[in-house]
Amino acid sequence: MTERMDKFAEELLQKTLAKKLKWTSGTNLRADVAIESYLTQLGDGDGVTFLISRSQSGENIRVSMMLQMHPQSSPVRVEVRNWPLRHDGSTDEEAVRRFRLYSDLFDAARESTFDVDDEFGKVEELLRKIG
Repeated sequence: MTERMDKFAEELLQKTLAKKLKWTSGTNLRADVAIESYLTQLGDGDGVTFLISRSQSGENIRVSMMLQMHPQSSPVRVEVRNWPLRHDGSTDEEAVRRFRLYSDLFDAARESTFDVDDEFGKVEELLRKIG
């Protein structure tokens, strides 16, 4: 299951970077944890939905992705964390690769929700007005 979700994440990342997918955003803040999430739907009304979210508490970061095939189905989830250590204290390189993949997808989903260049242009314009 995890391998298939990783493959979906890779494909979603490529299609998001190619601007073929549009994500919508939602942010949920609590006092101790900030949670950002982005959602995209595939197909015409068939209900295939991907949700990617990122939460952070202190130095701990968790990125999770959920796939729901249709509204009545149970979602499939995968979760990665930023501290991929083995029991012996060594770094789990596969876990690092997976964390980077899902983090890259999360960042691409975030950027697809607004036009970064347009937003930066507005900020630059406001700064010029100040003098």
